Amino acid sequence: MGTVLLTGHRGKIGVATETALTAAGFTVAGFDLADGDDVRDVDGLVARGRGASAIVHLAAMPNDDGPAKDVLDTNVFGTWTMLAAADRLGVERVVVASSIHATGLFEDGRLPDYLPLDEQHPSYARSAYSTSKLMVESTCDSFTRATGIATVCLRPPLVLEQRERARMEDELASSPLDWRWRSWCDIRDVTDAVVRSLQAALDGHHVLFVASGGVLGDLSAAAIAGELGVEWRGGTSLIDTRAAQRLLQWAPRH
Repeated sequence: MGTVLLTGHRGKIGVATETALTAAGFTVAGFDLADGDDVRDVDGLVARGRGASAIVHLAAMPNDDGPAKDVLDTNVFGTWTMLAAADRLGVERVVVASSIHATGLFEDGRLPDYLPLDEQHPSYARSAYSTSKLMVESTCDSFTRATGIATVCLRPPLVLEQRERARMEDELASSPLDWRWRSWCDIRDVTDAVVRSLQAALDGHHVLFVASGGVLGDLSAAAIAGELGVEWRGGTSLIDTRAAQRLLQWAPRH
C-alpha cells in the first residue's frame, strides 16, 4: 500500500482518516499546524513526504473561520503548495477534501437549481470559503492536466460522528433547520471514500460528492424539494452520489 502524506491529520476528519488508512495497510506521515507545520511550506511538505506514493490533503481553514485573505491563502495557496510538493515527490495520486460549499448554495439562502445535487450543478460561490474550495478543485484539474498525476476532490456535506448525528436528529425534532443541514455523511463513510480514492483504478481529475443515502429528520428528500419548490429528479438523498459509487466502488453504509 505504501506511505501516504496526510495533511491536517490532527483534525476530526484527519484523526479518523489516519485510522482508516492504517487499517487499510497504509503507512501515514502526518503534517499538521498543531505540530508547527505550515501547509504553505513546500520544502517542509517535501521533507515529510519523502517516500510517499500519495498525498491526502485535508488541511484547510474551515467555513470562513477567519479573515478572507487568510482563508484564501491557507486553502488555495496551501493546496497549490501541496501540489508543488506532490510534483517534486513524484507521487501517483492526490486526494483532496473539497466541500459541498464549492456549490455556493450555503450563501444568502440561495436555492439549488434542482435536487438531488450532482457534480454538474453550477457553482454560485461568493464567500471566501466557498470560492476557495471551488478554486482548489480548479487548481487540481489544471495540475493533473499538466503533470498526469491523478487528483480526486471529495465533496462531503455535514460530516457527523454517530453521537453528533443523534444530537442533530434531536435538534431537527424541535426546530426546522433548513435543507442545507439535512444533508450529511457519516465520518466513517467519508474516510472509506478517501481510502477507496487511493485504491481505485483511475486516472485524470475527478470531483465527487459523498453523502448519506438519506436525510436527517423525518421529512423525505422528495418532500423537502417539494417544500422548496425545486425540481426533483428522484432518489432518497438530497445529494446524488452515483459518480462516487461508480468510480470508487463506494457506497454510504452508515
